[in-house]
Amino acid sequence: MLASAVIDELQFLFSEENHRIGIAYVYCSSQHKDGQTAGDLLASILKQLAAGQGALSEWVKRAYRDHEREGRRLRRYELVQLLENVVSSYEKVFVVVVDGLDECSDKDGSRGKFLEGIFDLQDGHEVRLFLTSRCVPEISGMFDQAVSVDVDGNDDFPVYMQYRMGRLPGVVQEMHGLMDEIWVKVSDAADGV
Repeated sequence: MLASAVIDELQFLFSEENHRIGIAYVYCSSQHKDGQTAGDLLASILKQLAAGQGALSEWVKRAYRDHEREGRRLRRYELVQLLENVVSSYEKVFVVVVDGLDECSDKDGSRGKFLEGIFDLQDGHEVRLFLTSRCVPEISGMFDQAVSVDVDGNDDFPVYMQYRMGRLPGVVQEMHGLMDEIWVKVSDAADGV
């Protein structure tokens, strides 16, 4: 939930600069591991960043069509090459990988290949990462030089709710009974998340 607030804030801060600042994110879920291969995740980020760049977007579409005619998907290294071209058109890129890097499929080393692709984008480009994960040694070991903050999952929800409720219209915020009801209903619906 904290990651959702970060995404919202980035989109709010840079809403006027979407042609100069790229923002992309993926949500990893243990329930959808089959659709979370390195290629799938990199393709999702590529699609989001290319959408902000009209001419490059056509170039990316053409690459996909060419591979589709050949009856194959883009390989990881091809996706990274396309991403590097798209990323170079931005002044700065925020890639936000949220809600469970540890839940991303690691079948055939997919999680590591995905991270390698993302790390490759940082070479020579202004790419910022925000990653969330449970403390898993295989993942933590890849981020020895990164800034790390431990967040208790029980603290995550109230922070997110306070952030989101603070963005509700003033008329709603003035109705304390309604605000309490919203908090209770959302808390019940998010039980265990």
